[in-house]
Amino acid sequence: VYFLVDSSKQCYAPLGQSPQFHPFDSNLLVLSFDEYLQTFNLTNGERNVLDAITSENCKNGFPYWSPDGKKVVFSSAPLEIVGLVPPDGASNLWILEEVTQ
Repeated sequence: VYFLVDSSKQCYAPLGQSPQFHPFDSNLLVLSFDEYLQTFNLTNGERNVLDAITSENCKNGFPYWSPDGKKVVFSSAPLEIVGLVPPDGASNLWILEEVTQ
């Protein structure tokens, strides 16, 4: 779990899990506590929930920016295997395109 801390080291906003800095700008990619992928702009505080719902019975995880910062790759696994070592092919990789313009 990660939190946003201001310059006086005051903690004021829980961000979520698996934070990833954008390669070129001030956007942080996080997996929220309710399992949504979000970008959080560290300059202006704006949050943007990404359209990354793969299935009602899946859990998303491990989001990463592409090297050019325009795409996000993440995994999605059925809820019945979350927390266990998944068998081959149980997790899927998804790519969101044109996340930032």
